[in-house]
Amino acid sequence: MKSKLILPCVTALLLCIIISCNNGSQKNNKHENSVTSEVVALDQSETASISDTTKTVARFDFNIIFLNVRFFNESRNASYYKWDFGDGTTDSIISPIHNYTKDGVYKATLEVWGPYGTDTVWHEVEVLGATED
Repeated sequence: MKSKLILPCVTALLLCIIISCNNGSQKNNKHENSVTSEVVALDQSETASISDTTKTVARFDFNIIFLNVRFFNESRNASYYKWDFGDGTTDSIISPIHNYTKDGVYKATLEVWGPYGTDTVWHEVEVLGATED
């Protein structure tokens, strides 16, 4: 019976010694702990700012000159692009120039793929300037 009580007591005593030794070493290394705290704070702020930009986002703008439209790709975190100009033609370059053959309102769509997924955006593009034959 005594041996069954001794083992838990010895274990508890060793645990108390280990805890007090660790507390003593932490008191002696106060400067090191403060530096570690600053590094952790920097890592957390960096993570917050990175998380704001870790999305694949499709975005574009365009300029129209008669039937010619210059598309400006403003997407973020994208590696592959698919343009659908709404007139039956497509392209895969980053910022294309497209020549429509008829006046009209077209739905220009940009679909992008990147390390954080896919995204799609579209705008209506109205072109005027076709000459009648």
